[in-house]
Amino acid sequence: MTLSIKIVRVRVKTMCKIGEVFEGYCNGFFGSDNYGKKMVEGVGTDWIVARDASNTLCLATFKNRKQKDLYVRSWRETVSSN
Repeated sequence: MTLSIKIVRVRVKTMCKIGEVFEGYCNGFFGSDNYGKKMVEGVGTDWIVARDASNTLCLATFKNRKQKDLYVRSWRETVSSN
């Protein structure tokens, strides 16, 4: 039972949240010319929709949830280190 609780905690920490802000290139997932801030407006299992500073919607698609969570974690580290 403890293992199940631990897994849930890890998953919650890696989930992308609506309203979360990412900054910079984001490995090109939101477009190769999009370097500014992006605010998340929608999240699915393997996709994220964000709005950039010019009010344009940007879609990032991933192979699966694991890949999405991996990149979200790295983008958070980039924002928190600035």
